[in-house]
Amino acid sequence: PKSEQPVYDVEGWLDSVGMVYKRPSPYKLIKGDEDLCFVKFPANINPDDYYQKYVGVTGKFIRIEGWNIKAIIVDKIDILTEK
Repeated sequence: PKSEQPVYDVEGWLDSVGMVYKRPSPYKLIKGDEDLCFVKFPANINPDDYYQKYVGVTGKFIRIEGWNIKAIIVDKIDILTEK
């Protein structure tokens, strides 16, 4: 029997956005030099547990007015690799 790999809506390194004025979230997912999406965490998930780690995220994508990348509201997040 095949073992099924978990499927995520997006995978990448969790990084900080930095000092960006009116940022949609203090966190984003990146892959190389590409910003994949902002990441919004619910109150029951501590973002610091995942910071600078390669993660898989499932959730709902939303558009942020005035930004050219979307945000994902986290339903589930798993650490796939650490830096």
